Amino acid sequence: MIAKKKTGANRLLFKLFMLVVLITVVVLSAMYAFEGSFSGEINWERFNPAGVIENIQNSYGNERSGVILSGDINPKLAEAYMGNLLILSESDIKLINSKGEEVWYIPHEMYNPVVNVHGKLILLYEQTGMSFVVISGGKTLLKDTLDEEIAFGYITDDYVLFISRSNIGYKRTVHMIEPDSGINLGALYIDDYYPYYAVPQNSEKKTFLLYGLGLDSIYPSTVIREYGTDLSPNPVTGVELDDLTPLFCSNGSMKIFVGNNSAYCYDNDFTLIWSRDFDHNIVSAGMFDNGASIIALEAQNDTVVFIDKQGKDVKNVNLNGQVHDIEICGNSAAVAMGSEVLFYGHTGKQIDHVTIPGMKTKVKFIDEKRAYIISEHEIILHQISKNK
Repeated sequence: MIAKKKTGANRLLFKLFMLVVLITVVVLSAMYAFEGSFSGEINWERFNPAGVIENIQNSYGNERSGVILSGDINPKLAEAYMGNLLILSESDIKLINSKGEEVWYIPHEMYNPVVNVHGKLILLYEQTGMSFVVISGGKTLLKDTLDEEIAFGYITDDYVLFISRSNIGYKRTVHMIEPDSGINLGALYIDDYYPYYAVPQNSEKKTFLLYGLGLDSIYPSTVIREYGTDLSPNPVTGVELDDLTPLFCSNGSMKIFVGNNSAYCYDNDFTLIWSRDFDHNIVSAGMFDNGASIIALEAQNDTVVFIDKQGKDVKNVNLNGQVHDIEICGNSAAVAMGSEVLFYGHTGKQIDHVTIPGMKTKVKFIDEKRAYIISEHEIILHQISKNK
């Protein structure tokens, strides 16, 4: 298998070399076509064999991409769902398959809709509103409203969790309901900090994480607490950081909390593994399945830093633009930078590169071999190369 891969790579390089030689012969022939001479000198900066190879490689990469939808797309949100692409707009939610065909379509009247996906279940809710819908297989399982304004929500097989703005004097309320029947499973009232994000944690321990803003001191802080799904008011464990860390990433057993120019990594028991301060502001970050991390730093041209699970630098890569998002799947990362998407492994090796028309691309992995790339004008299904 390895020998075949090397042979294929060698053949590709040989073909590229022969193409460059052929182009050189054509150029030189044109130069001497009239009486065996020509006026002027060769502009080697314009005739750049390395650039020719790069353009060929980029074209080769784009051949692995198929446009499945084009036009005025500009989705509000997009998520991968059962190998297909879920597209949320201001007026509807629809599922598009890998051929660009519409599988199903459901209209909505939510003012600020947000979508969350878990397995076959889809939660559509109105952030800063009260309405929500649970969908599975294109069918509405539950359509209901909360009594309080929704700040955040997520769905699991066993429950839907909402963080709402409390009406009874507490800072926030955590609601838990059944995803198909809407039966109320209980509530947790938070009065000492403002949770704004939640994520399910250990499935065996049946816990979830609340992540929020602490205001008990002169300076704002980040409060992270783990609670049981029985909604006991006593947290299982937690930590408070004297820093604002609005970005959260996790691989299930480790988690990083990212602030303006700092990052903190903990295990599931909230034992600190590493912490780092950076010289530049952090734009985006992600955590790989093996515990390594990638962090994009803001500069004239951004830099991505690859960090091992002990918090040590593995590789720094200087880019030719500004990063606006990082998506992780397994041990692969997609770095979105304007109309470009760069794919990396966890060690910082670039494995692929694709460009599509648009100002700001979004990437949604199907798996480590395939990804949907979305812009305002196109959606493509890209086969990710592992040989570059």
